[in-house]
Amino acid sequence: MNRPGLIELFLSFLRLGLTAFGGPAMVPYIRALAVDRKQWIGEDSFRLGTALTQILPGATAMQVAAYVGLRSRGGPGALAAYAGFSLPAFLLMLGLSVIYFAARDVAAITAAFAGLQLVITALIANAAVNFARRYLDTPAAWLLAGGAGLWLVFKGNPILALAGVCLLAVFLLRDDQDTAPWANTPWGEAPCASPDGSSSACSPSWPRCTR
Repeated sequence: MNRPGLIELFLSFLRLGLTAFGGPAMVPYIRALAVDRKQWIGEDSFRLGTALTQILPGATAMQVAAYVGLRSRGGPGALAAYAGFSLPAFLLMLGLSVIYFAARDVAAITAAFAGLQLVITALIANAAVNFARRYLDTPAAWLLAGGAGLWLVFKGNPILALAGVCLLAVFLLRDDQDTAPWANTPWGEAPCASPDGSSSACSPSWPRCTR
């Protein structure tokens, strides 16, 4: 795994934050940045972090950004990633609020905001498809996701859906987790490749190889 500088973390998430529409829909884009392109953290570590942020209150995408910073550069990295990712949204919200309250009766402005909602809907749909392709890789996973979806369609309590799926996953998905190659490494981190070709576990406190 590559170890980014704090400025690199801030600027990378600042650029990503400029297009951060749709909340959780941005998680696949964060993954593409941190796992595929920059290789700051491994796929399994990102999957673990995404699952963790899903059960915490607050904005999922913001928490995933902070998690990537935490795993790649510790506490300062979490602050750098969080600040970079949130700054464009903060400034844009201020600007759009001023425009909206100054011209909310103008038909063109109202139509533009309605169009923005349509784009966000498309982004969320794209994120759902991306997550399904990547993480719903067993019949049990499809069963749990489908059951939770039906529960929410019929206006069931999302907290109960979260608790129920997590409880059932302990029994239905446990075998899949136990056989994963990263199951016995700290924090579910994928094994790191040492220069001599051997593998060693990444330290949970510092995401670099320990030998």
